[in-house]
Amino acid sequence: MIMRDKPVYRLPSMRGGIMSDNRDVGVSPSETVSGTPENVHGLDRLVVDSLRRGRSEPYSRRRVVETFEKECGLDHVVADAFTNAVEAALAERGEPRITSSELRSLMAAELRARGFGTARRNLQVHGLSRRRLEEYARINSSASMPVYFARATAADVLHSYALGVVYSPEIAEAHLDGIIHIEGLRTPSRNIAGVYAIEPVKKFGIGYAPPARDARELGAHVAAFLSNVSEMYSGPIGQAFLNVLFAPFVAGMDYSGMRREAEALVFNVSRTDLARRGKVVLDLHAGIPHCLRDVTALGPNGMPMGKTYSDYSSESREFAWVLLDVLRDVFKAGDPALPKAVLHLSASGFSNPAEHDFVRFACTVAAQVGLPEFRFDRTEVSFLPCGSVDGSAPLDLERFRMTVAGSVVLNLPQAAYRAGGNIEKFWFELDRAADLASHAHVEKLATMRAETLRGSGKVSREFAIAVTGLNECVLHLTGSELHEAEDAHAAGLRILAFIEIKCRDLSEKSGLSFKLAEGATDATRRFAEIDHKRFSEAARYVRGDKVRGAFFYTSGAGLRADAPVDVLRRIRVESTFHRVLPMRTVVALSEEETGTAIDGVFRVLEKTFKRTEARHIAIRTDASICRTCGGYYPALGTCSTCGADSGRKTKGARKDKRAGKPKMYQPSLFPEPRE
Repeated sequence: MIMRDKPVYRLPSMRGGIMSDNRDVGVSPSETVSGTPENVHGLDRLVVDSLRRGRSEPYSRRRVVETFEKECGLDHVVADAFTNAVEAALAERGEPRITSSELRSLMAAELRARGFGTARRNLQVHGLSRRRLEEYARINSSASMPVYFARATAADVLHSYALGVVYSPEIAEAHLDGIIHIEGLRTPSRNIAGVYAIEPVKKFGIGYAPPARDARELGAHVAAFLSNVSEMYSGPIGQAFLNVLFAPFVAGMDYSGMRREAEALVFNVSRTDLARRGKVVLDLHAGIPHCLRDVTALGPNGMPMGKTYSDYSSESREFAWVLLDVLRDVFKAGDPALPKAVLHLSASGFSNPAEHDFVRFACTVAAQVGLPEFRFDRTEVSFLPCGSVDGSAPLDLERFRMTVAGSVVLNLPQAAYRAGGNIEKFWFELDRAADLASHAHVEKLATMRAETLRGSGKVSREFAIAVTGLNECVLHLTGSELHEAEDAHAAGLRILAFIEIKCRDLSEKSGLSFKLAEGATDATRRFAEIDHKRFSEAARYVRGDKVRGAFFYTSGAGLRADAPVDVLRRIRVESTFHRVLPMRTVVALSEEETGTAIDGVFRVLEKTFKRTEARHIAIRTDASICRTCGGYYPALGTCSTCGADSGRKTKGARKDKRAGKPKMYQPSLFPEPRE
């Protein structure tokens, strides 16, 4: 039968919401899917509002049935039965309009009521409540940063999407229960961290721009490169061997010329969106690393200079000196949009006179503003945030790229609580948590695509299985903290060795590269808050303000911040764990522990290099140890967590940006060249 006035409806694909059109079919409102008229429940005048798409359409039974079939995997008969139940609920409501989100919620409720819990997840609507949206709008409008309102909203939606869709129910429940902590949930399709060398940018240019002709142009290319890759990462991006690779472009310049180029480089990098979030790391070297000594240096226009990078050792060191000088002056001016700096030290840094003077200057800067951090390369191997580089052979800089695709943190104290004092059960819980972490990595990898970079091939990915709360875990198992007894220290080493061996086994089974690492601070706090609510014994081990509910564990595999040990013993104990922690491991020291004198910082570095196995030292000049709750906090005189008065303020604290701070890089900010 032909109907002249037959309206045309669209058959939706139903992927992102209720109204996702892909093709036209003729459907009459009175036609049915299974022989039942559409208006059997009196819904012929019901209107469905799609707020996401900004339009309204008449209710269609066909679309509901197809949603059950395509998104939930139900057969036609079962889908039709569920549709009848949904329509009965709609008729009982008696409302003339309904939003697409409300309709999907009714459909999900029917699935859950009849035991279709897994299928229900496919109908979940990922969004924010009105209260949360208004809160974000109020906060970001007052900060004059409306762009962050959109970012915060998108981050919360993606967080819900990741736990509801990207990860299976078992993994999502393990995260919510605090067994593991999945980092990067707000950006589920991004890598966590990466390290690049600027050699491909020097050789090929960036985009349509040819290779740089001078240092100023190269700095602009580096900033453009960072902007391009920033959307691939949720964490830091390191610029490996930066001063060494820049050396051919600044060769022959005096201090003033180098300073102008360093200011331009810092300015360009600082203005990128990635640097505004503190995610750029400038990797500097006091000398020439072993892996670059026999590599041909590239200069302006991407042409070989006829020399190796070992011939530019003095220019490399001078440029690093000027970079640190510029970073110090800008830091004192109060601009927070600064890249981090990490200085690599080898044995020659304490024996070679030229490198020795540079290291002492770096100690001066570190004592004043807390940067750079120091990383020790005791052998030919150079340790980077995402792995290590073997210096036994020349490094292929054009293909050099290191990436940490994901990071999952294990809750060591909770594994001890679940074991209930049974050491065998503790190993079982630890093994189970590591398996969950590996499955989480595999599920995330399914949502990521293999990125390529011209001249570098496919990405080489590492997957971090991190730990935190080792001190509290050992305290619960042995009754002693890591610094209190040799048995406790040995237990900590055994726990890390167990997880490291487990990572090797998982790598062999899955074909992925799993590495043991230290967990982030947010995981430490989240674990402590969850455990305090779920486990009664956790009240004896969590630290923080119990009145306000701000709890935390000791971060990573370190000693607690206020442990009664001297600085060298702290470094010596924590550095023993670096043997089985191949990825980035930092020993954080406060200004109270190292002192503000240059000689004090230098002596700490020298003794650490020669007497311990520590890989990374960070001097926190803008933080104090709270004597009440034991955490590191900004040196503002009062602990932000427990409210205790620290009784001191350090000169590392930054100025208020609103207090008439001069614009960045005005000539008055920079002193005349110093000897």
